[in-house]
Formats: sequence, structure tokens, C-alpha cells
Amino acid sequence: MKLTLRSDITPTTLEELGDILLANRGVSDPESFFSPPHPSTFQPSGLGLDDARLATAANRLKQAIKENERVLIYGDYDADGITATAILWKTLNHLGLQAIPFIPSRQKHGYGISQRSLEDILEHQPDLIVTVDNGIVAHDIFIQLKKLGIQTILTDHHQPESKNGQALYPPADVIVHSTKLCGATVAWMLARSLDAGYAETLLGLCALATIADQMPLKEHHRAFVYHGLAQLRVSKDPWITELCRVAETKQDALTSGSIGYQIAPRINAMGRIAHGMDALRLLCTHQGTTAQKYAAILQETNLERQELTTEMLEIGKAQAEQQAGEHLLVVSSQHFHEGVIGLVAGKLTELYHTPTLAIAVGTDTAKGSARSIQGIDITQILRAHREHLLEVGGHPMAGGFLLETTQLEPFITAVQKDAKESISAELLEPSMRVDCSLPTALVQIETAQMLADFEPFGTANPRPTFVLENMQVEQVQRIGSEQQHYKLTLQQKDNVSGEPVTALWWNGVAEQEIHTGGMLNIVGKLEISEFRGVKRVQVVVKDCVKTI
Repeated sequence: MKLTLRSDITPTTLEELGDILLANRGVSDPESFFSPPHPSTFQPSGLGLDDARLATAANRLKQAIKENERVLIYGDYDADGITATAILWKTLNHLGLQAIPFIPSRQKHGYGISQRSLEDILEHQPDLIVTVDNGIVAHDIFIQLKKLGIQTILTDHHQPESKNGQALYPPADVIVHSTKLCGATVAWMLARSLDAGYAETLLGLCALATIADQMPLKEHHRAFVYHGLAQLRVSKDPWITELCRVAETKQDALTSGSIGYQIAPRINAMGRIAHGMDALRLLCTHQGTTAQKYAAILQETNLERQELTTEMLEIGKAQAEQQAGEHLLVVSSQHFHEGVIGLVAGKLTELYHTPTLAIAVGTDTAKGSARSIQGIDITQILRAHREHLLEVGGHPMAGGFLLETTQLEPFITAVQKDAKESISAELLEPSMRVDCSLPTALVQIETAQMLADFEPFGTANPRPTFVLENMQVEQVQRIGSEQQHYKLTLQQKDNVSGEPVTALWWNGVAEQEIHTGGMLNIVGKLEISEFRGVKRVQVVVKDCVKTI
């Protein structure tokens, strides 16, 4: 494992440590980082939105409210798309319009508004369709809707297609688009244009979507999450109360981590293997008993999703082990559930530090999901082989595609050949980035408390990680029901008079046996533990390297 220090300065004071962490995250304005501005103060143009188009979209919706038109909100089946739908539906409902929410079925309709969903859309006889978190690459369907006389507002945050360096946009009546936001916060800016006061009550949904869609938690994204989490911790909305209950998560202590690992997966599970409408119903209800009903459905579906993921991951690992030397892994099976392939691709990418495609193979077509590592634009690689694909889209770090099953073998051959030629072996070398080397004199409660001010953590603002060098092992304990964890007592070689450090390594796998008297470099994070009212600081180990 290659270890990279983001800063080669070893701090000696809390102030120096804070400066290092801010510099590592590219923070030039500490005041706005630690006290983010409220989203109500944001100007649309500062978020990449066109003020005039946003105003036109809002005015068109105000007209629809006034004339009681049939408005259909076309969302997406992931947490961002479901949340975006909830934000706009709740706002229109608050203003007196009962809009029609439409969450596509992953299996029946596929991603985004398309020909596959047109028949079901037309059954609702809409006067106006508003897309949220999708639509920016759906050229053909917008042409068809225009011919049918149905007006459209397209809101999205994904990358548009381009030709000769020029972005290509569908012929929607109004386009509200920015790649600087997630789908839900684009929808929130439109909702704010309709009713700013009511929109402020929906910031918790913005936080959920921003975290779930892995937006970089800096600047405006951080502000949405910071203020949204504060709102959720005290919210009386039954959706968050019930989700916290089934997830066994303390609502008054919600963090970006608990949203990302506990709350969002339960919403995403519905779109993955069931239908996202039940998740939307949960987010929109005001009734506690109704929320209990749908939270229970989400909980059960998530358990099923976890089982599927485990089964598919074993198949994927077995295939990946046969692809040594490849610069892009491809795993596929007729037994893969298309709703879970993204999770499998992500876990394999993390495990092997190699971009991965996971493909669910059907009789006529195969659906794939791609995940990447830093420095490799996986969607660009996929688009380079468009001749084999029916559909393709995504971001640099993740993508999705559809192809005829007969094209599977030539596609895999071509894309792996391309990856071998275009991706350097150096990029595939497993590495771990840490903020800096930390002396044990700074392994104290005050340091851990200062680090907590950097919350919310997430993409572009990871939880601070350090290396503790030249640590001598004073005591080793194996703990856990199967002795699978390490509890270590350590002393820094150059600071023998200082306090010993307690380190916990959950499910630790050491290359060589750790023994008393041995020397280690420890990579980990600081954490405060409390037992019988006494607080202590400890190191949670991510990895350790034996030095002697």
C-alpha cells in the first residue's frame, strides 16, 4: 500500500494542525467553511443556473397553479431523484396544486424520461411535464413531446452530450440546468423561486440528496448539508423520525455519515430492487402511521438488497480474480440484479483499486454499471465505444450503459484493450492519502473536538486521517467474538515520557503478526470514546505497517 502525505509538515500545535487540514482541502475562507452561508442567500448565477430560465420556469409553474393544470413531475429512482421529486411535489402541493409524481421503474422504464416510459406518461394526460434529476440527454423524447403539444420544463445536473466541443441540449420549453448542484438542489432552487419561505423547510431533503449523490462537500454543497443536517436533527417530519427508528440511528446526532450509510441506502434500495414510489410516499407523508408503514417497507427491502449484494459480490470476486493484469475489470452474470450492479462495481473497484464494470446479462440486452478511481474518466472510456452500446451516460467516476447481449463479447474485448493502452499501471497502484504525520502529543481530546468542527465529512472533505510513525507496541489484545479485532497500546519511540496511545483495529488483517515490542507505523483517525461518563481519545486504525 502506497502512503501519500497530503502535507509533509508535522504539526506541533492545534493551530498548525487546523491550518494543514484547511490547506489540504483547498479552503481559502475558513470563516465560510466553519460557518457556511445559508442557502436562502445563494444567487442562482453563482450556482451555475441561468437566472432568466429559472424565472421563466417558475412563472410557467405559477401559471399552472393558477389554471389548475395537470403537471407531471418525472423523477429518478435513486435517492437524489426521489428527493428532488419530493421537493417539487411538496412545494406545488403547498401552493395548492396536486401534481402527479412519476418515479420510473428501473426494470420497466430504465433511467430518465424516454420512449420506454412515454405510454405510461400519456395515461396521466399531462399539460406540463417537469423532469427532475434527468432529461439532459433525452433528445428524442422531448422532440416527441413537443409534437404531442405537451409543454416541458427540464431540470437536471448531469453532463449534456456534446458535439465539436458544443453542448447539445434537448428541445424542452425551458431548461434549468447546472452541473454545480445535485438534482434535488436544482429542484430546490426552482421551489425557492415559487415560495422561498416554504423551500427553507425542505433543506433537510437537500442534505439527504447531496450526501447520497456524493457531491463534493465544499462551498455551496457543504452549506446545503450543514444547514440541512441541523434542520433534520430537530425535525418533526415523520419520514426522518421513522427512518432513524428503523435504522437505529439517533436523530438528534445525525451526521453526514449516518445519512450516507444508514438513511440514504434505505431509500436507494427501493429504486434498486422494488419501486421508488414507496420511498417518495414516505418522504411526502405528514401522517406518523403512514410513515411507519413505508419505513418498514424500506427496511425490509434494504435487508433484501444487502443479501443480493453479498451474493453478487462473491460471483464478481471470483471473476475479477481471473483478470490479473487487466487495467479495467469486467464482471457479468445472468444472475446479477440490475438494481445492485452499481454497488457491486463500486465494491470491486475499492477492493482491487481498478475501474470496474458490472453487467447484468438478459436474454436480449445487458445493462451495465461502471465505477472508477481518481484520475480515470470511466464515462469517457465508455463513450469511446458507443458503437457497441444502445445507451451510455454518467460522470467521470461512475457511469451506466445498455447494450444488446450479442455485443457483449466484442464490447468487453474492445474496452479492456482500450483500458490497457490508456490507463497507466501507476494509477492502479493501491494508495492511501493521509493528511499528515501526527505526533502523539496531539492525540488528545481537544484535537478530536477540533476535528469535529470539520463536519460534515464526505467527498472532497474526508474525515482527517493521519499516520503515527515509529509506534512501539506495549500491549496487544485480540478482542471480539472471533478474536477478529486488535486493541493495541502504543508508545511513540521519540516520546517515551508521553501518554500511551490506545488504538483499535476493527477486523484487522496484519501482514505479519503484531507482537509486544514491535514497531509500527499506524494510519488512522481520532475518535472520542466514553465509558461510565469518562471520555478518552483513541485511534481507529485503517492500516498499519510493521517497521521492524
